[in-house]
Amino acid sequence: MTDSKVDGADKSAAIEHKTAKKQDESQALTTTKEDLEGTQKEHNAALAYFDKLKPSCVDSGVSYEDRVARRKEEIGC
Repeated sequence: MTDSKVDGADKSAAIEHKTAKKQDESQALTTTKEDLEGTQKEHNAALAYFDKLKPSCVDSGVSYEDRVARRKEEIGC
């Protein structure tokens, strides 16, 4: 009978600990999802800005040789 009471108390304590752990993990998951959502919005904004700047920075339509010639002319070599 005593073993049964001790076993029941142990199981009760285990249930309480597992329930608390589940709540903590659930809260952590919610926080992480919110952080992910915010970070995703920032990432999308950065990509949109990159797409806006890309034509003027990356694809200027001028060959490498023309840019080198213009740069030498600008420096005065």
